[in-house]
Amino acid sequence: MRRARLKIGRNTLLVALVVAAGPAHAQRSLEPKPAKSTLPELSLPKSSPGALETSDVQAPDVSIVAGRKRGGVIPKRAAQSPRQVSEPTLSPLEHGIARPSADVFPDGAPVDGEGPANGITLDEAVARMIAENIELRAFAKEIPQAEADLLTAGLRTNPLLFADTQFIPYGANNASRRPIGPTQYDVALIMPVDVSGKRRERIRVACAARSVVQAQYQDAVRRQIANVCHAFVDLQVAYQARLAIEQERIDHEQLLKDYRPDSGAAGGSLQTWKEKWLAAHDENDDALGDAREALGLLLNVSPEDSSQLSPRGRLRVDPPVLPPLDELIRIATRYRPDLAAARLGITRADAEIGLAKANRQDDVILFYDPLSYQDNRPAHLPSGRSWDVGITVPLQVFNRNQGNIAKARTNAHQSRLEYAALERRMVSEVRLASRELKAGRDILDRIEQTIRPDALKSIRDAKADLLAKRITAEAYAAKLDDEQDSARQQRDALVRYRRATLDLNSVLGTRILP
Repeated sequence: MRRARLKIGRNTLLVALVVAAGPAHAQRSLEPKPAKSTLPELSLPKSSPGALETSDVQAPDVSIVAGRKRGGVIPKRAAQSPRQVSEPTLSPLEHGIARPSADVFPDGAPVDGEGPANGITLDEAVARMIAENIELRAFAKEIPQAEADLLTAGLRTNPLLFADTQFIPYGANNASRRPIGPTQYDVALIMPVDVSGKRRERIRVACAARSVVQAQYQDAVRRQIANVCHAFVDLQVAYQARLAIEQERIDHEQLLKDYRPDSGAAGGSLQTWKEKWLAAHDENDDALGDAREALGLLLNVSPEDSSQLSPRGRLRVDPPVLPPLDELIRIATRYRPDLAAARLGITRADAEIGLAKANRQDDVILFYDPLSYQDNRPAHLPSGRSWDVGITVPLQVFNRNQGNIAKARTNAHQSRLEYAALERRMVSEVRLASRELKAGRDILDRIEQTIRPDALKSIRDAKADLLAKRITAEAYAAKLDDEQDSARQQRDALVRYRRATLDLNSVLGTRILP
């Protein structure tokens, strides 16, 4: 089985932060300004879509633009933002569905060890998932909902129009018998006045809540990219295993043509291998079908098309030298969207405290009566017109919103504790991912430098001895089993190392490995 290497474009995935316009210019002026990060700018290599790359976490309005540096799958002008997501009526994949052919591999002939030429690459799988994954599209609907909440928070209280009639007599208005005064007609405008800044605090809370939802959406994208990477690697593993099984069959059939056993028992030993091959082939069929089903579900591909999915790309990567562990932790602290969501959650909790304090004071009610008309006609006097103004100020005697203020303070403290716990878990994840990557590299090097070369040399010598009839077929079969075990170990180590590179990208929240 030939060594494989996966080449991924550097500009495969771009997560752009597009800030939608607020409900009004006056509301936007009240939105809190994002704080600048105190972390230094990092210049990192970008190779693979193993994890989400975000820009400044303080401005996390999200729309997705996915494309490839060469031969892009989704042009930028055609990419959809979460607010422009259409209903799930999807066209077939332009790439990635390998049509049946007459080759030994029904999903397309391999090209230089990278899979069929019309197979789907990891770049294309990630772009397809971002554009079409139903779970992400459903999650994206929460962003316009948060923007609607921001619009609602910025709305002012409606004024009231009040009209009344006073001094309406029971019967005739006779000043000598029933001196009740002239009938009066009033029209008043009642305006609630927000003297404590409740509207301003509501806008701050809604802005913070919208930022939290956007950061949570980014984290959902990050986690789904990680799922696609795992599913794609599983599909590569199953496909490469099929290539290895088919190559073993070809080699064994050629051996049977060249070898003429002296006895039926010796030939039977070699014929027994065919049954093992059939069992391995059936097991591989199940694994390949499961891998295609899992990837097709993430890409929102129909069952008919997912049954034809084949990977295009190599498993082997040559990543650059990793930064030190402290630098990796700083990178994750800067780019992880779940940490950004937790930080923005603290900001929202603090804004909730301000809102609870502002709600201590109810609105002051301003009354303005532009016209009061007194009907003096029953007294044969001229009618009078006047105006008046008044104000109602609620007194904070019994209810000063003490309970909600205490609850908001407790919630803010809880948010800080949750952020501290998440930060510790993030540090642990970075440490474990870095350790796993190093261990996977060491194991792969050990197998490829010692175990695998010895196994290949041993099977070549055993085959020559078998054809020269210096060893029995049983001895050759034992050597063949050893060689297949070493090949399986090499594939497992290569897969472990590939997954470790993608997992580290996901843990960091940005791409630093191919």
